[in-house]
Amino acid sequence: MCTRTTVLARIALIILGSAATAESASLVGTLTAVNEGSVQVRTTWERERSFHTTRRTKYVKWIIHQPWQESPVADRRALAVGGCVSISTRSVDGDVADLIRVSSEPRGTIWDPCRQR
Repeated sequence: MCTRTTVLARIALIILGSAATAESASLVGTLTAVNEGSVQVRTTWERERSFHTTRRTKYVKWIIHQPWQESPVADRRALAVGGCVSISTRSVDGDVADLIRVSSEPRGTIWDPCRQR
Protein backbone atom coordinates (compact mmCIF):
# COMPACT_ATOMS: atom_id res chain seq x y z
CA MET A 1 0.00 0.00 0.00
CA CYS A 2 2.76 2.45 0.94
CA THR A 3 4.81 1.59 -2.15
CA ARG A 4 1.79 1.99 -4.42
CA THR A 5 0.99 5.40 -2.92
CA THR A 6 4.60 6.51 -3.34
CA VAL A 7 4.67 5.42 -6.99
CA LEU A 8 1.39 7.21 -7.74
CA ALA A 9 2.61 10.37 -6.02
CA ARG A 10 5.83 10.35 -8.06
CA ILE A 11 3.92 9.90 -11.31
CA ALA A 12 1.60 12.78 -10.41
CA LEU A 13 4.58 15.04 -9.62
CA ILE A 14 6.24 14.22 -12.93
CA ILE A 15 3.07 14.91 -14.90
CA LEU A 16 2.25 18.13 -13.05
CA GLY A 17 5.85 19.33 -13.15
CA SER A 18 6.18 18.82 -16.89
CA ALA A 19 2.86 20.55 -17.51
CA ALA A 20 3.91 23.59 -15.49
CA THR A 21 7.25 23.95 -17.28
CA ALA A 22 5.63 23.54 -20.68
CA GLU A 23 3.50 26.64 -20.14
CA SER A 24 5.93 29.13 -18.64
CA ALA A 25 9.51 29.69 -17.66
CA SER A 26 11.31 31.91 -15.21
CA LEU A 27 14.85 33.13 -14.80
CA VAL A 28 16.62 34.73 -11.83
CA GLY A 29 19.46 37.16 -12.34
CA THR A 30 20.97 40.60 -11.95
CA LEU A 31 19.77 43.44 -14.16
CA THR A 32 22.55 44.67 -16.42
CA ALA A 33 20.48 47.07 -18.57
CA VAL A 34 17.06 48.68 -18.37
CA ASN A 35 15.77 50.23 -21.60
CA GLU A 36 12.41 51.63 -22.67
CA GLY A 37 11.06 48.36 -24.07
CA SER A 38 13.47 45.76 -22.73
CA VAL A 39 15.61 44.56 -19.84
CA GLN A 40 18.82 42.55 -19.86
CA VAL A 41 19.67 40.04 -17.14
CA ARG A 42 22.86 38.17 -16.19
CA THR A 43 22.23 34.80 -14.55
CA THR A 44 24.38 33.17 -11.89
CA TRP A 45 25.98 31.17 -14.75
CA GLU A 46 27.16 34.48 -16.30
CA ARG A 47 24.73 34.08 -19.20
CA GLU A 48 23.17 37.29 -20.58
CA ARG A 49 19.55 37.27 -21.71
CA SER A 50 17.29 40.06 -22.98
CA PHE A 51 13.54 40.30 -22.48
CA HIS A 52 11.04 42.63 -24.10
CA THR A 53 8.58 44.45 -21.83
CA THR A 54 5.11 45.54 -22.87
CA ARG A 55 2.15 47.35 -21.35
CA ARG A 56 0.95 43.93 -20.17
CA THR A 57 4.15 43.16 -18.21
CA LYS A 58 3.36 43.06 -14.48
CA TYR A 59 5.80 44.15 -11.75
CA VAL A 60 5.73 43.03 -8.10
CA LYS A 61 8.12 43.21 -5.15
CA TRP A 62 9.88 39.94 -4.46
CA ILE A 63 9.57 39.71 -0.67
CA ILE A 64 12.08 37.16 0.61
CA HIS A 65 11.70 37.47 4.38
CA GLN A 66 9.80 39.42 7.03
CA PRO A 67 8.05 41.80 7.25
CA TRP A 68 5.52 39.87 5.17
CA GLN A 69 3.08 42.77 5.48
CA GLU A 70 5.19 44.88 3.11
CA SER A 71 3.20 45.93 0.08
CA PRO A 72 4.00 43.79 -3.00
CA VAL A 73 3.12 46.67 -5.33
CA ALA A 74 5.87 47.71 -7.75
CA ASP A 75 6.19 49.26 -11.18
CA ARG A 76 8.83 49.75 -13.86
CA ARG A 77 10.52 52.47 -11.79
CA ALA A 78 11.59 49.77 -9.29
CA LEU A 79 13.99 48.32 -11.88
CA ALA A 80 17.60 49.35 -11.30
CA VAL A 81 20.82 48.09 -12.85
CA GLY A 82 22.49 45.76 -10.37
CA GLY A 83 19.21 44.73 -8.74
CA CYS A 84 18.05 41.13 -8.51
CA VAL A 85 14.95 40.07 -10.44
CA SER A 86 12.96 36.99 -11.34
CA ILE A 87 11.45 37.18 -14.82
CA SER A 88 8.62 34.90 -15.92
CA THR A 89 7.62 34.45 -19.54
CA ARG A 90 4.56 32.82 -21.06
CA SER A 91 6.61 30.15 -22.84
CA VAL A 92 9.93 28.45 -22.23
CA ASP A 93 11.62 30.01 -25.25
CA GLY A 94 9.75 33.31 -25.02
CA ASP A 95 11.48 36.65 -24.83
CA VAL A 96 8.50 38.76 -23.67
CA ALA A 97 8.39 39.25 -19.91
CA ASP A 98 4.99 38.46 -18.41
CA LEU A 99 5.88 39.03 -14.73
CA ILE A 100 8.95 40.66 -13.20
CA ARG A 101 9.59 40.18 -9.48
CA VAL A 102 11.93 42.87 -8.14
CA SER A 103 13.91 41.95 -5.03
CA SER A 104 13.98 44.66 -2.40
CA GLU A 105 16.92 43.04 -0.60
CA PRO A 106 20.25 44.89 -0.49
CA ARG A 107 22.92 43.34 -2.72
CA GLY A 108 25.13 40.76 -1.09
CA THR A 109 23.01 40.16 2.03
CA ILE A 110 22.09 36.63 3.04
CA TRP A 111 18.56 37.17 1.73
CA ASP A 112 19.68 38.43 -1.70
CA PRO A 113 18.46 35.77 -4.19
CA CYS A 114 21.27 36.68 -6.62
CA ARG A 115 24.02 36.43 -4.02
CA GLN A 116 26.89 34.18 -5.09
CA ARG A 117 27.03 31.14 -2.86
